[in-house]
Amino acid sequence: MEAAKTLAAVAQSWDQAFAKSVNRESCSVDTLLIVQRNPLAARSLRRYLRPYFRGVEVAVTRQEAEQFLQEDSRFTHLLCGDDLGSSEPRGLDLIVSWRRSHPEIKRAVLATASEMKWGVPAGVDAVFEKPAEPSQLLKFLGVSEPCSKFPS
Repeated sequence: MEAAKTLAAVAQSWDQAFAKSVNRESCSVDTLLIVQRNPLAARSLRRYLRPYFRGVEVAVTRQEAEQFLQEDSRFTHLLCGDDLGSSEPRGLDLIVSWRRSHPEIKRAVLATASEMKWGVPAGVDAVFEKPAEPSQLLKFLGVSEPCSKFPS
């Protein structure tokens, strides 16, 4: 229950941080796939990160994520929660597996509510410990500037 409250607080802060309109066609970075079991947090992440990518898709289950990856090979970035539910594999294991079968994924970030005591695991580019500043997530994903704004 506490984790859900934390996710809701993070989601709310990211919703508040999103305020820019962008021209997605001018993005130099391709598409981000977000895998997060909490739909509210997933939607907030999408809204916050959308200015930095040509496209952002959200999956709330492993099956949805795998369907996106099978249907579309344009995903260059992956943000995956580590805890996708008690009957699901850990996000860490999924990232490693997906990167093996989808070499187009250039950057993969694991989002977790618990501390990673052993550092960044093999197969993952960064670990995003929630809650944290949204700007840290941008750094982990390797983006710093939003795409240019729509013409006025």
